[in-house]
Amino acid sequence: MKQPFEWKLFSYDSPSNLKSILLDEGFEEEEEEALLVLDVRNAASLLYMEEQEQLVEVDDEHGVSDIISLMDDIWGEDHSALGKRLWRDKQAHPDHLYLYGIYDGEELISGAWMYLEEGTSFASLWGGATRPSYRGRGLYKDLIAARAKKAAEKGYIFLTVDARPMSRPILEKNGFQCLAYTYAMQSPK
Repeated sequence: MKQPFEWKLFSYDSPSNLKSILLDEGFEEEEEEALLVLDVRNAASLLYMEEQEQLVEVDDEHGVSDIISLMDDIWGEDHSALGKRLWRDKQAHPDHLYLYGIYDGEELISGAWMYLEEGTSFASLWGGATRPSYRGRGLYKDLIAARAKKAAEKGYIFLTVDARPMSRPILEKNGFQCLAYTYAMQSPK
């Protein structure tokens, strides 16, 4: 049985022509992302930022469902499997997954999550989606700050993220530095 998979390729991987080799073998390349890192000890502007009233920590299944609905709406894809994994992970390891949402009334308008990587100094940022009509209001930065604060509170030193081109300038403006580029290479069908 042929099992589809993703090969996560980094710009520093060897051999230097590995991406070309994979493309020649039928892999499909997804959008380039930048691997960014932030030392939270040097992120005072995020750590002491005033929290927005509508920002909440999501810790129930309904909130996870709201985040998945937001992702579905924004990306036009089904994220139900992601929702099941997030809820399962939150139940199994509540101190290693933190989810956040920003609401306008009852409507989730921006959401993101973070995994605290056990046994390391690293917390990884995920999600970070905002409804198009609410962009440009600093909501993404609010989500970055909430996760930076939680990581620092839990003793984590570094935040990492694979940033798409829309997110990268915001992250870099807030102190993240680019270490490499990543490419999700999807196996041949």
